[in-house]
Amino acid sequence: MWLIICSICSFIQMGYDKRKAIKREWRVPEKSLWLLALIGGAPGAFLGMIVFRHKIKKMKFVVGFTLLMLIDFVIYGSFYFDLI
Repeated sequence: MWLIICSICSFIQMGYDKRKAIKREWRVPEKSLWLLALIGGAPGAFLGMIVFRHKIKKMKFVVGFTLLMLIDFVIYGSFYFDLI
């Protein structure tokens, strides 16, 4: 459940930041994007990058969110399949 909630929040946050970038207004701090991805929202952040075409040219986001997403899936998969 935590992964789903964090992913939805990350997805929304990426869309919101993209909208603010287009309007050249105040943006969501990168630390906030990373923090939400780190605590379980990486799948949503990664999906938001693709859907909104946001931060896709910044390799640290592409690689970082991909790695965090894989880590999230391993951790939550371990709990789901009762491996931990």
